[in-house]
Amino acid sequence: MLDKLFQIMRFQVLSGALKSGTSEKLSAAYVYAWDEGVYPIRHCSSGFHQPFKDDFEISEEMMLDLLNRLDEAWGLGRGKGLTFYELEELYETRMGTGPWDRMKLVFAVRYLFLCGDCFDAEFFEGLLRDSQSPAEANSFMRPFDPKLDIYLN
Repeated sequence: MLDKLFQIMRFQVLSGALKSGTSEKLSAAYVYAWDEGVYPIRHCSSGFHQPFKDDFEISEEMMLDLLNRLDEAWGLGRGKGLTFYELEELYETRMGTGPWDRMKLVFAVRYLFLCGDCFDAEFFEGLLRDSQSPAEANSFMRPFDPKLDIYLN
């Protein structure tokens, strides 16, 4: 039953992002998180997602851990930060062990980028530096436009 309620709420958020009047009140990062199943950890003030925290494919715990690891890398200095391949190695996504895979990392990092208040653009560019990222990751710095990027099929 809870999964059905999650899907209804997801539809409400996504359809609200497409509707004039409500779309301006929903942040692109928050809508993106619902669209891709990322727990919107940076949106504590919005309570819509909180009853469904166990239903997001990329959980609150996963996002907390990712934020801590990225924060650690940022603390080393922007130029010495992590590349996306190094981030994958930390989570062993290539081996298929654990809850992460490549696309979940891409979705989670893109959500954090869209938030605009976690790290600066230079840090995110560092994840992609020197061809140290897969092609899938190269899109996480592009803007998210709900009217163009949401498909309610």
